[in-house]
Amino acid sequence: MTAARNIIERLTLMQLVITSCVQTVAYANPVADFLHAIDLNEYGVGAFLYRSQSYYDGVDDFVGIFPLPSTFDHAVYDNYAFYVRDGDFGLRKTLANGWQLGGVAKVQTLGYRTGDSPALDGMRRRDWTIQAGANAGRQLGPIRLDLMARTDILGVHDGQEYTLKPALPFRGQSWQLVPQFEALCQSADLVNYYFGVTEDEAVPGRPAYSPGGGTTLSGSLNLSWRFHPKWYLTATAQIDFLPDVITDSPVVGRDRVGRVVLGVAYDAPVFIAAHDETDPLDLASIDCGAFYAQSESNVDLLGGGSTRNVDLESELGLDDGTWVAAIDAIWRLRLYHRLELTVFQLSRDATTDLDGPLTIKEYYDRDRVHRGLNRAPPNETHGISDRKIARLDDYRWEKRCRGLYQLPPRSSTPDRQHSEQRACQDF
Repeated sequence: MTAARNIIERLTLMQLVITSCVQTVAYANPVADFLHAIDLNEYGVGAFLYRSQSYYDGVDDFVGIFPLPSTFDHAVYDNYAFYVRDGDFGLRKTLANGWQLGGVAKVQTLGYRTGDSPALDGMRRRDWTIQAGANAGRQLGPIRLDLMARTDILGVHDGQEYTLKPALPFRGQSWQLVPQFEALCQSADLVNYYFGVTEDEAVPGRPAYSPGGGTTLSGSLNLSWRFHPKWYLTATAQIDFLPDVITDSPVVGRDRVGRVVLGVAYDAPVFIAAHDETDPLDLASIDCGAFYAQSESNVDLLGGGSTRNVDLESELGLDDGTWVAAIDAIWRLRLYHRLELTVFQLSRDATTDLDGPLTIKEYYDRDRVHRGLNRAPPNETHGISDRKIARLDDYRWEKRCRGLYQLPPRSSTPDRQHSEQRACQDF
């Protein structure tokens, strides 16, 4: 069995770093000037409570608390080069003609595990990913208009998203109110990955489903209030109206999704220089290193409407660790401000031979009576032909699997009783 590329559940990192510093030659560089002009003291530090309904049938709402950089001014205003807006992290530059251009990235939080709800039993897990791309924005009278295009950079769904965001902000001396509309167009690859049902995942009541792309329409309202010179509160409420290609999915449980974000932020300078910033410093460096990554890999085996989760390391003996090369690039903005980028790839291929049968659920091959396969009992379909036919002139009914159903017993011998008990335990 070959394990494809794995999303790493847990990393145990042991870093061996060989550092070589690159001395930067002083020259006029507009990118460097732009980055050096960013002052992190202009940003506050906040804690945000996030609650969102799930798209998926029977899955509980998500609730979490996150620390994030924040500004009192909403991202629709062009005061800041770096911004956080509706889950997007962006960096932008204002041009002389009034347009703003830059890059944007977000964590795509859609997805689920097989056991998240009964409606997802037998479904393969759908993983989160990171999407990145470009953004453009401009002020058109009182309306702020932003365009964003993002693509999957981890190869999870290989899809794209395109966003149109018009907003009409209002503000006073200590408050801001920003109503916003959003049209989110998602490609067929993305929608099919998160909301589709493959042929081998289909069961009665959950047919195979392969949707195309669709557009989600959203409305939101953000309110910020500065109640202290160094503190402010912020709240956002949003509702998404899902397109038919999503609501028609057998694994989706609603036609609209709501979310609420509440936050409090400390908005005062926290990065104070300890000495003169004119001291010579290495403005850039490259770190070459290696990480030891410990992996936990699981696959879901589907059969007869049931799922068996297999740990590839403990059950099949695959290696649980590997060395990964990494490169760190550091660009110093100011004495205590820097940007750091780490590039590495975690992938693993391994092969092992099974030394015995791998049982998913014996119940579905022997004593299942709820469903036949092409008018034949499941055991005969799977090559088991030792089932004896009950005698109609001499039988009695016996409860099976804690009363789930009844069968006429073929024999009351100890071997038969032991086999029946084991089948119920497997079920």
